[in-house]
Amino acid sequence: MKLLIFAAVLLQLPAIPTFKISGHVTTFPGFPLPQNLTLRTYGQGSGPMNLKSVPVRADGTFEIIGAALGEYSISLGDPFRSPSRNFFLRDADVTDFEIKVPTPVAGRIVSADGQAIAGGFVVSATTPVTATNVNRAARKTMANRTSPDAAGNFILAVFPGDNIIGFDQVPDGYTVASVTYDGMDLQHSPLRLNAAPASTVVVTVTRTK
Repeated sequence: MKLLIFAAVLLQLPAIPTFKISGHVTTFPGFPLPQNLTLRTYGQGSGPMNLKSVPVRADGTFEIIGAALGEYSISLGDPFRSPSRNFFLRDADVTDFEIKVPTPVAGRIVSADGQAIAGGFVVSATTPVTATNVNRAARKTMANRTSPDAAGNFILAVFPGDNIIGFDQVPDGYTVASVTYDGMDLQHSPLRLNAAPASTVVVTVTRTK
């Protein structure tokens, strides 16, 4: 009798709503698509973090069925080491979710006066990406960061489309005078890449003291 009552109660419980997350992967023309993405779920299910491999179709699209409300990230691989996007799934399907695959571009930091350059710079590339029905606080960008070596050389992973080249850190005593790529002024316009990089990002700095 108790078993029948328990079964009846379960039948009366409302179903937990689930949703669909779908989107596409953008790469440079001619570059291979990743075979899988990584979906990271925060604080749901059996533990504080769950990882799930998400297959990418030949046309670059992907789809995740049965996602419950909660916080997620989608990354190109290891969520701690590869570019990722965090968002909160609230009460609707997430559509047109874009993941961009970066590729490296060479760069260097040079001094306008020819003197040695101290370390401490952090150079970043930030690109816009699409997503419908994500929470308002979720960033609609992807970013990569790097630090130059002792000679001022660096390798920065940049994305298809527009890249805002910025600096998360500039050492005291320096200011960035110019940022160029193949003659383009990257201080006032984005680095727009429709093909793999074929030039070098040059950052010229001046001493302020």
